[in-house]
Amino acid sequence: NGIDHVWHVDGHGHDPEHWSSSLYWFAQSLFQDKQPEGNQPAGNPSAGKSSIAPIIGKWVGTINTQIGDQAYEYTIEDRDGQLVGTAVMQLNGETHRSELVDVKLDGKSISFTEKLSFQGSELLITYTGEVNGEEMPLTRKVGDFATENFVAKREVKQ
Repeated sequence: NGIDHVWHVDGHGHDPEHWSSSLYWFAQSLFQDKQPEGNQPAGNPSAGKSSIAPIIGKWVGTINTQIGDQAYEYTIEDRDGQLVGTAVMQLNGETHRSELVDVKLDGKSISFTEKLSFQGSELLITYTGEVNGEEMPLTRKVGDFATENFVAKREVKQ
């Protein structure tokens, strides 16, 4: 029927933690406004949907950190012309959800900040990098005490 779908296979079974995360992301993809094709904002023809389209969607990556491997799922979307996002991070069997703010795309360059509540602290984690097709090489800075490089890959739609 021409309906796009996402097939996500990972190492989890049907445990409640995994179902909760998957249901959250499923609901995010279900309940979003779709703008008809060809409907571009007035003004600069390079502004709007076409210039942000390369970053919209779900990205996954694993970051090797001082406290263990952190498996991330980032979802970036256009909400009324504003780039916004969410992140779900898995670490040692725990799930952490956070908000992505200040999401900016300038050509291929991307930057955003993750607001993460972790072990009773509010952390601001900054990301910078480039969008290269289906990959997004990123540098992640956690305050002044950690910097990691990793690659997030676009979740494959089938």
